[in-house]
Amino acid sequence: MNEKVICYNREIEKLFLAWISKGQLGTINHNADGFIKDGIIKPHIWFQSECRPLFLLKEAYNGNGSKDSWDLCEWIRSDVESVGKISTWMTISLWAKGIINTNAEALYHLPNEIEQKRLGISCLDNIAVVNLRKSGGQKASDYEILKQYVAFDKSELSHEIILIQPTVIICGGTFRYIKDIFGKSLIWLEDNPYIILNDVGIPVLDYYHPACRFPKVMKYYGLIGMYQQMLLENKKIQVRRSTQFKM
Repeated sequence: MNEKVICYNREIEKLFLAWISKGQLGTINHNADGFIKDGIIKPHIWFQSECRPLFLLKEAYNGNGSKDSWDLCEWIRSDVESVGKISTWMTISLWAKGIINTNAEALYHLPNEIEQKRLGISCLDNIAVVNLRKSGGQKASDYEILKQYVAFDKSELSHEIILIQPTVIICGGTFRYIKDIFGKSLIWLEDNPYIILNDVGIPVLDYYHPACRFPKVMKYYGLIGMYQQMLLENKKIQVRRSTQFKM
């Protein structure tokens, strides 16, 4: 097994164990409310990929009110049939396909319906998912409650994202919380936000939650077009820096 995969698996489990055991703040109690692990779906694929999209979402919801702890990544890996019936995951998989196959020169166009059915949720193998709220998730998110969870868990959330090592972060209605997590590590270049992690600038896309009710084609091209524009601006920055260096 790849050394990066071994290291990630070891460190993420260590982080989650400490996270679950950190105690209670007000109504937040990860140990009692059912902690939901997340992260990289398939680490052995992730760490070999040049494009590594992380989807930063609000909260996981199991639909039955249970307070049992569970692993989101393990569920996605092991229950493909159930995951494939949920439109949110179908949308994320489609978005991931577009992002992974888009560059500054060429945008990957939306596959037709036949191709979408063939692809299913296969592109979830290439992503990571981080939910801001790790326990007690609800079907409908409350801004103030999420803000409380972020304030309580910002150190662990930033640590988790550092371990994941994404090349791009897609915020599904969560961009407003980024500054609370990363503070001064959030900067702007050419009107595009970046998080500086380990001296590397990781672009952040402020977008809608994948479950939003806009038409599929609008949601797809809105995100993929935004991603390509960011790549174009990043290329301009690199060219400008290169020119300045030569002078």
